[in-house]
Amino acid sequence: MASLFKVKTKTGEAWRIQLAVNGDRRSVFLGKSNKKTAETIRSRVETVESCNAAGMPYPPDVAAWLGAIDNDLHGKLSRVGLLPARQSRLLHDFLTDYKDEKSAELKPRTIAKFDTSIKSIVGFFGNIPLRDVSPENAAKYRASLVKAKYSEATVAKMVSIARQFFNTAKKRKLIDDNPFQDVRTGSHVNKDRQYYVTKVETTHLINACTNANQRLIIALGRYAGLRIPSELVGMRWSEVNWETGRFIVHSPKTEHHDRQDKRIVPIFGNLYPYLADAFEVAPEGVDRIFPDISEKKSMGSWIAKLANRAGVALWEKPFQNMRSSCETDLVDSGIPGHVCEAWLGHTERIANRHYRQVTEEHFEKASQIVCIEKRGVDVNPFESYSSEKKHGAKSCAAPAGKGLQINEAENKKAVNCGVLQLTAIVCEPSNSGSGTRTPDTRIMIPLL
Repeated sequence: MASLFKVKTKTGEAWRIQLAVNGDRRSVFLGKSNKKTAETIRSRVETVESCNAAGMPYPPDVAAWLGAIDNDLHGKLSRVGLLPARQSRLLHDFLTDYKDEKSAELKPRTIAKFDTSIKSIVGFFGNIPLRDVSPENAAKYRASLVKAKYSEATVAKMVSIARQFFNTAKKRKLIDDNPFQDVRTGSHVNKDRQYYVTKVETTHLINACTNANQRLIIALGRYAGLRIPSELVGMRWSEVNWETGRFIVHSPKTEHHDRQDKRIVPIFGNLYPYLADAFEVAPEGVDRIFPDISEKKSMGSWIAKLANRAGVALWEKPFQNMRSSCETDLVDSGIPGHVCEAWLGHTERIANRHYRQVTEEHFEKASQIVCIEKRGVDVNPFESYSSEKKHGAKSCAAPAGKGLQINEAENKKAVNCGVLQLTAIVCEPSNSGSGTRTPDTRIMIPLL
């Protein structure tokens, strides 16, 4: 028979079970819990004890309970000889089984990433039991990736995949805790690999192509921001509406999201001639625009050879940076964010994080807009300076504190250059009701 005892600890009251196993008196510390839970465990333990002594199988409810208890309690019962120790799944076996289970719903690129991560994880830890992977060793695994000079984005991705693997093992009660839970992932974005693809470079690539379909691939990547090759696979001539200037793009990457399996994209002005040329030479009765391209097809070697033929130094992640450059152009053209999101098939957060770039043109525009000037004169704290009649600007006041002044004399030249010149003023109030202007900033605002 198993007996239940209440014990006092430094943190309060806890419970302990005493029982006889093979004639020896043993004790199982349950820790802090309420009396009802402790009584339930004692009753189950007592049933296990009597079944073991009689050589009988456990009742179904007790067997189910034993299968559901965590490894900590199971370990305590096994250490007193009541249960055999749980056999832990081996690391390689679990990871490959999990990948095989998910393979039907995973994209080819995701399966490839899983394969790379499995090889890396098993290569570091060895084919050890899952339970033997500790948080300390998980942190060392991340450090080994950094030491191997993987990019920060690659390290973040591999740690995230490892965390996903072990989180599944925890949900299946193969381990008690995820050793990667507190391991830092880092940024998934590698800004060093971003590259703005100019229209000159795009033209060189297009001119080096050998047929209309090749030229269309480059145009779709740079001028319409398609994901290549995956979004080329589903393109059909029957889904190109020449009258409305739109076409349908099927997106395997986002099809698992609600109503994001396809999107409507405009036939951009830069894209139109290449789409029309490809249509003119398309085979009769073939609806697919790119019948020879599959989602698994790699186009890296093709564009590398194309760039070499065009005399263009190829940048990293060629097609992703074409898409990123297209996104940047759309935003700079004043297209609202939600419209870019609809046309390119990603969220505003993803666009800001992965696609939108700061280009040299942005810096050039900034140098034309802002310049610094220092000077000091007395100014009435509530005096208004108006240029509304001459230049269409609203009156600006300079009260004690911060204000804006339009300098009429100096603004004449500025207007001829297409900008409106305003001076930001900081005034310190005085007892006489006037203020002394401190060094100010002249702001050049474009006249749109």
